[in-house]
Amino acid sequence: MMKYVFCFLIGLLCVSCAVGDGDEMSHGTLDSAHLSPEYYGQFEGIWSINGQNIGSAELAMGVQQVYSTLPLAHDVQQAIARKLGVEALDDVQGGSYSVSYLETAYSASSRYFTLLPHDVEITVKAKGHTHKVQLVMELDNGKAVYDKQTTAFVAFLHLVEVRLDGELLREYKPSQTIQFKSTKKTRTSGD
Repeated sequence: MMKYVFCFLIGLLCVSCAVGDGDEMSHGTLDSAHLSPEYYGQFEGIWSINGQNIGSAELAMGVQQVYSTLPLAHDVQQAIARKLGVEALDDVQGGSYSVSYLETAYSASSRYFTLLPHDVEITVKAKGHTHKVQLVMELDNGKAVYDKQTTAFVAFLHLVEVRLDGELLREYKPSQTIQFKSTKKTRTSGD
């Protein structure tokens, strides 16, 4: 008798799991916009050091933060030019900059992140020669916050050294804070 009851219960379980209302999209399980956090998307913004604008960039926020560029501050470009014996650099080429992050806290209006930056490599040209500039970032002090109400994103990275062709050019003690502040969110992850 127990064998029949057990089989009946297994059959009932199988039937109940197989029956649905046919409207899976309304549950949000297959809707890609609901699979991504609200801070995923693209932002336009400005990089600054000590409140001074050093350039604009775009940020693609997903499983990593990918900035279209991290520009060299004007004073760093001047220091590089002096070291290379020229008045100005012929060309400065930096690519996109990816930063890993961890979401560490949240509130009703914000999300908070710890950033895990790596060093930035930028190529400069002077007198027809190419040189490598390395921006050495502090590893354990990067932070970011996303405001849900305004969709604003702000990130803080800390620069500790600038190296030119592997040689120390400038050291910052304490580290220099580089800030990215979004001016507008141009796309959400579900668009």
